[in-house]
Amino acid sequence: MFICVAVFCSVGSFPGVRDINKRARGGYYTGDEKNIWDAAVRLYPFFFVYTSEIFLICFFIFPVVMAPSIVKIAVCSFVFGYTIRRIKRFYKTDLAFALYGLCLIRPVYEMGIRVHRMHWYGILYLFFVVKVYFDSKEEDQTYTAWTVIFLSMISAVLTVLRREGMYLFVFGAVMMVLAYAKDKGIIKRKLIYKVLIPFVLIEILFYIPALKNGFGEKSTTYRAYFVHMLGEKSFDRALVAEELRTADQFMNIEIIDKYNRDLGIEGFADCMYDWPGWRDGSYYSFRPHSAVSSDEFAKSVVEIIKKEPVVFAKSRIRAFCAAAYRADSYNLFLPLFMLIIIMGYSILKKDKQLKVISSGVLIHTGITALTMPASYFKYFYQMMLFSYFFIVVILIDLHLNSKAH
Repeated sequence: MFICVAVFCSVGSFPGVRDINKRARGGYYTGDEKNIWDAAVRLYPFFFVYTSEIFLICFFIFPVVMAPSIVKIAVCSFVFGYTIRRIKRFYKTDLAFALYGLCLIRPVYEMGIRVHRMHWYGILYLFFVVKVYFDSKEEDQTYTAWTVIFLSMISAVLTVLRREGMYLFVFGAVMMVLAYAKDKGIIKRKLIYKVLIPFVLIEILFYIPALKNGFGEKSTTYRAYFVHMLGEKSFDRALVAEELRTADQFMNIEIIDKYNRDLGIEGFADCMYDWPGWRDGSYYSFRPHSAVSSDEFAKSVVEIIKKEPVVFAKSRIRAFCAAAYRADSYNLFLPLFMLIIIMGYSILKKDKQLKVISSGVLIHTGITALTMPASYFKYFYQMMLFSYFFIVVILIDLHLNSKAH
């Protein structure tokens, strides 16, 4: 862990971090991060679905402006140190230390400093899956009820912190059963209930505040759907003429067409059509004093999707590609390919836990691609961390098995 702390604390010499340092001097927290920071400072804790609570806890630990960043670096260091310790303990090899090399990948050290909830999500997710995976592999270990409660709380946070995490209500339960409902390697019915009952209760307990306060991002996603679908050449506008007339009263289709024509796939990388001050407002597509509500607009977009599902799918694939196509360490096609390899490996090895985990990450990636409002790398940070980590685990496993034979 101390080595990982040193790595994270010494990355200020890297070019990417120097850019962040320059940004920090003009105000480190911006956009969503600044809104969450302000909410935590005002002691308004529920903002961006538990993220402001995380910030508030950070302020309790270190009562300074940069507390969320300081705590985030410490958490990243702990999680990387913990994962390496688990590999070293299970495989009994110093090859586990190769994972420290991941700290030198630009997205890892940059996101280790940033405090967006997606970055918190990625590191918490890695801790959760590593613990349940190796706990399920080490069948001779004894785990207490507190282990189940603690991990159920982590899973509950992951379930609600991002909308795409809702699949964990089922997949998280399966992971927990495979890890903690066993006696001498055999899953027992009585132990299943002892795992599932606290898991479900804690999930509900964490979900109620999120349900009460709302997620508040639906309209942003529908606007992105509309803009991106309009950019598809195969879009049959005559088929959805009535829905387009309704939607056009909320968002100006003529401006959106100009936006898509001028920016192409780069327009997927952000919601500039949503920014009144960008390029003197020439791409701002919202109509003043709209004749239709955002709910009516959303309904018209849903009808368009129903009538043009192939166009919708193509627009979502392009949205993912806009986030993934980078020719550097931010490329997402490579970790996605690794994820598919991990999935195949789990099937060949008949590793039930790894099969559940990797298929869950694949589902998470699919849900993210379908629902994301803009093509941001950060939405897939969890997938990238998991893929790079577990591909190293598989390589170590293959290497040790080849030596054994």
